[in-house]
Amino acid sequence: MALATDAKGALQELVKCYISTPWGQIRLKILPEVTDSKGASYTSENIQGRSNPITNFSHSEANNINTELTFIVTECADIHTNLTYLAWIKSLVYPGGPSGGAPYVPPPISKFVCGRLFGDNGLCVILKNYSIRYPTDVPWDIETYLPYKVTACCQWEVVYPCSTLPTSTMIKTIGSAWACPGRKIDAPPQ
Repeated sequence: MALATDAKGALQELVKCYISTPWGQIRLKILPEVTDSKGASYTSENIQGRSNPITNFSHSEANNINTELTFIVTECADIHTNLTYLAWIKSLVYPGGPSGGAPYVPPPISKFVCGRLFGDNGLCVILKNYSIRYPTDVPWDIETYLPYKVTACCQWEVVYPCSTLPTSTMIKTIGSAWACPGRKIDAPPQ
């Protein structure tokens, strides 16, 4: 079992919880708060002679992952690392420069891995928006003014290649494969 801190009290990186960006991996040291949401859209069709309309499936809504990423300073090196990670997050909503005759390229696709919450391989995501909170009720670095605790709230949208769009059977199969033999699915791990 891995420890959350080393012998000096510095937070350890979570090995299987990171965000891969074109510039490198944002290695998290605190488990992010995650909200996973998706919806299905239906249309109602009125039929002459019926007292109720017929409900038809239209399409699935986007799969949104909302996260609160917390960055803490426990040693001097964390200041530079956290500022770098925050700059990477900010840059994920900006387009790239000119390429192949186009005036710009879309913002990059990232990969979000958080244990097995999103399958063994994580999810490909685009950052829709971010909000970074720099609190004043914690100590801060005198040179950079970076608070020793910063929270970045991010809204990600899951993207898939057309050839690998998920179906209900695939999602159900992946979810049931995560259950350990002999353990009730609704019971928390021991």
